[in-house]
Amino acid sequence: MSDYVVYHNCEGMGYSLSDRKEGFTGRLPFRILTAKDTSRLVGHTVWLVEGSHKKIRKGKTYYLCARFVAEKAWADDDYQYAGAKSGNDYRQKFCLNDYEPWFSAFRGRMANFSLGLQKISDEDVAKLRAITHDRSGRIAVSDSVKQGVVDAEFTAHDRLSDLKVRQGQKIFSDRVKVRYGNMCLVCGISETELLIGAHIVRWADDKSNRLNPANGLCLCSLHDRAFEHGLFTLDRKLRICVSNDVSSDSVFGKQLWKLQGKLIRLGTAQPPGERFLAEHRKRWSRNGAAKGRRGALTAPS
Repeated sequence: MSDYVVYHNCEGMGYSLSDRKEGFTGRLPFRILTAKDTSRLVGHTVWLVEGSHKKIRKGKTYYLCARFVAEKAWADDDYQYAGAKSGNDYRQKFCLNDYEPWFSAFRGRMANFSLGLQKISDEDVAKLRAITHDRSGRIAVSDSVKQGVVDAEFTAHDRLSDLKVRQGQKIFSDRVKVRYGNMCLVCGISETELLIGAHIVRWADDKSNRLNPANGLCLCSLHDRAFEHGLFTLDRKLRICVSNDVSSDSVFGKQLWKLQGKLIRLGTAQPPGERFLAEHRKRWSRNGAAKGRRGALTAPS
């Protein structure tokens, strides 16, 4: 069996896992979402890492939050999921920044966690297991562990009400993909399994334009996530504007900065709605201002 790491972006998702004072809840308390295929994840171990800009130290602080063996995998129109009834709930007990120089090297191997679900090496698994035994020894375990289930350290339950069905999402996605020739507007990838009809203004923010294809971009799963979390946006001329938050030292950052100022691959397709792009730019500029930066986005020269 293999081990994988998944990254939880506090700012992008709008919440920190450690803020849930009751811990994980629900029938499948351990759960991840990703743009990558999770169908083969069942039976494999998942490590959940979270990053936060809380002013604990200079730069971003990373925590090891949970570990579980995936028991179930499923998908909806937007994302792939995997979950388990039991596992290890570390929440923010283990700050990975404390484990240098290994952690910087690990982040480099994981492309700064920019690629979503990723397989990790046996050496890194051994280090993560050593970290979870650090300081005060093993964390408290549940009855299932006492009965001999090694990776199950507590249980809880999920609620079906946690999942919402976005009616019409697939129709929207298909229309957007066709509109832009079934090709990622940023990198040109045309493999249909990797393409997403992405919203410019989020589903939750504009009910009247949820199914409007002008409020969409055809992106690969990687650039969809980057756009969703404000790592880049598009200016009025449809040029790529990269966020100042993107490190030029990371693997993904180097590739994204190479696209700074380049036009998207629009061809003869009808362009996306400027009013939606303007809202996206405004949202992430506000986000930058709220964090005390001069601006979240770098305009092309």
